[in-house]
Amino acid sequence: MAQTPDGQLPESYISFVASEIQGGDFTLIEVGAGEGRVLRHLARLFPSAKFIGIDIQKAAVLSGNAKIAEQGVANVRLLCKSCLDEDVDWNCDYLISRTALIYLNRQEVETFLGRRLPQVRRKFLLQEIVSLSETTGVSHFFANPISALAQRISGGKFTSRMELLDYAPWKRDGHWSGANIVLKRMD
Repeated sequence: MAQTPDGQLPESYISFVASEIQGGDFTLIEVGAGEGRVLRHLARLFPSAKFIGIDIQKAAVLSGNAKIAEQGVANVRLLCKSCLDEDVDWNCDYLISRTALIYLNRQEVETFLGRRLPQVRRKFLLQEIVSLSETTGVSHFFANPISALAQRISGGKFTSRMELLDYAPWKRDGHWSGANIVLKRMD
């Protein structure tokens, strides 16, 4: 795990972005950004990129924006918004959704994916809780594998792969685990 001034940062976030960088100019949006800890770290690694954090928790966004100003991180902006809000420019190279889907019902998840997938130019990282005891990749919030749902909604424009996570808060317990579901645009 990479250390940041605010604690641990999963290597999967760094590798998710770094794996396809062809230059420093890109835009990354994180849904469920909280105080922007991940974005502040990535902003230091990629100073010419643009980072936008979306979170519905006003206190977290205010605290995070204060930390951004205090630390002098110029390429990060946090917004108190929902992932379903349309008054955000969602066009981006990378989109990370960190367990935001657990707060949405099935129709809202489909709306979120239907609206956001067309706006992602490179890759989309969904971090979800998945079942290990049923069909691999089935979130306990849905009847179907989340990666299959994303594939169906994207019209086959993305490839999909899932990797299980071994770090908190989702240590594998035999039934549930955290998973990164990476959707990569094919065109």
